[in-house]
Amino acid sequence: MESAATMNHDVENVRLLAAKLRENLAKCAGDPGVDPVHDTRTGTRRLQATLEDLVRESRTGEAGEPLRAAAAAMMKALKKIRRTAAPVRDLDVHRRLLQKLVKRAVQTSAPKKDEDPPIRDHAEMSAVDLLESPETGLQLTGLAQQADRLDAWLKHRRSEQAAGLRAQADDLVTRLDKRLEALQAVLGAKQV
Repeated sequence: MESAATMNHDVENVRLLAAKLRENLAKCAGDPGVDPVHDTRTGTRRLQATLEDLVRESRTGEAGEPLRAAAAAMMKALKKIRRTAAPVRDLDVHRRLLQKLVKRAVQTSAPKKDEDPPIRDHAEMSAVDLLESPETGLQLTGLAQQADRLDAWLKHRRSEQAAGLRAQADDLVTRLDKRLEALQAVLGAKQV
């Protein structure tokens, strides 16, 4: 069972994490940019971990049931937020990986001083060469244009997913506030 000082620290931590999450979720309602979406998902994980600690250290049996129930409801709301933001974040990650691959291909396309010219034909490349240096395959096969098309598709798809997040963000903030109020009532801490 937790001491009063530890409980107060956890309650304050929940309050701070929930406030930051709420702020990022509100940003997503206006403009779900890369950083607010990432921070929203990260915020849900941090708040959930704190709630799990709070539940783990709570009283056993019926005495701890109200806290466990309120925390479970909050974690369910966090899961909904995370799942709503997930497709947008996934597309951000895919776009960044594609950009890195293309950048690496461009950087390796010109031979350096005292270096053999790049391989010009797939017949000259082994499967190991392609696995160790996929950007060479990108450069050789003309996939750079396909990478541009893929990036355009990813960007378009992200825009569609971001619109869905934007449309749901206000409702998610309302649910978060409701769950936070219920948790506050259970903890008996007016400052949550």
